[in-house]
Amino acid sequence: MKINEARIKNSPDGIYAIVPSPENIVQPHKKEFDEVARKIIKPGIIFCLRQKNENEECEKINPLNPYFLVYVYEDGSKFFNFTSAKSILEIYQSFSVSSSRLLYTVNSIFSQLTRLRRDYVSKYHLTYQVEATNNDEFENELNDFKEVKLPSYKEKIEDSYHKATQQFKDDFIFKIRGAIEDAKDQIENLNVALKQSLFGKDLYRFTVKPNQQYRRFYDMLMDDLILNIEKDETEFVEKYKDTMNELFQQIVDDGNNDKKNNELIANVEKFTDYRSYLDFDLIVTNKETNEEQRLSKMIKKKSGGETQTPFYIAILASFSQLYHANEEGNIANTTRLIIFDEAFSKMDPTRFKEAVRLLRKFNLQVILSAPSDKVGKISELVDETLVVLHDKNRSFVKLFAKE
Repeated sequence: MKINEARIKNSPDGIYAIVPSPENIVQPHKKEFDEVARKIIKPGIIFCLRQKNENEECEKINPLNPYFLVYVYEDGSKFFNFTSAKSILEIYQSFSVSSSRLLYTVNSIFSQLTRLRRDYVSKYHLTYQVEATNNDEFENELNDFKEVKLPSYKEKIEDSYHKATQQFKDDFIFKIRGAIEDAKDQIENLNVALKQSLFGKDLYRFTVKPNQQYRRFYDMLMDDLILNIEKDETEFVEKYKDTMNELFQQIVDDGNNDKKNNELIANVEKFTDYRSYLDFDLIVTNKETNEEQRLSKMIKKKSGGETQTPFYIAILASFSQLYHANEEGNIANTTRLIIFDEAFSKMDPTRFKEAVRLLRKFNLQVILSAPSDKVGKISELVDETLVVLHDKNRSFVKLFAKE
């Protein structure tokens, strides 16, 4: 009091300060008051009054004379009177220390808030007051986002997602699905052409089935759920959401530097090719024993002529289908011409004869080139043989004459 006597005399009448009671102080400052203090210190007022009539007796019982302190609870009951000045000052001091710390915390939080405001205003080029004591402008901004902009953005996102899903279905799924269905139809037609075409003792039949490595993609592509035009894509998307995301990661540049450009191009080529989702094979059935062998398994075990045969079977069946050789009418009125360069070179005479027989059965015309040492054997099986001769800078063709 003596140290601050001059400040007290010069202070205006009726100055006051407000601090929260211990029961209303937030953590972590609440722990600064023990349980006893929280019971004693309750909401109320500490009055600092000046005594009008000064005398020596008052000074004996009141060390602050001519001033005296009174602490009154908010319900009007008096708890500490002027004889308990020391206790009242200790209560006041405890609040002064706590309030100083609280004020420091508040200022620190406000500084952080101001910094965040400044960053936000700078980033979005706004003119809000970053040091305003209220948060009205920013609250209005938040409310505008929540009530107006976000619902609008959500609607646009849902619309874009719907369009992207529809485009994915139209430009990718339907095209790949259509190509797979076409491949199955072509395989079925090839098998019709091969069904009655015996190569020696063997019958040939193509098979096509889902590639197990990409079976999850195949199931998505071929699910009839996608054909339901009466409903939106929600059911399909929910069912194959993870599968579509996995596929997107393979073929879409997501900005990940770990995915090299060459790898991305290779993935696009692979996953946009319907053949990646299928496994093709050729089944060879011995008509006498009914024993079946798969080309995929025997290709590394058989001789060159034996492995060459299935490839020519596939080629001849494909050309037969392409030229509509087994059909009637105008659609079958085609050239049916095939040109082979040194074909059947690894086949023994027996297999070569079967190949020529099959060519005739498919009603195909063939121009076949072969080295001179093969001419004698080939000429016995074909309709006409021409020999190309070279003499220095000249070349000429002669009809092969059998002796």
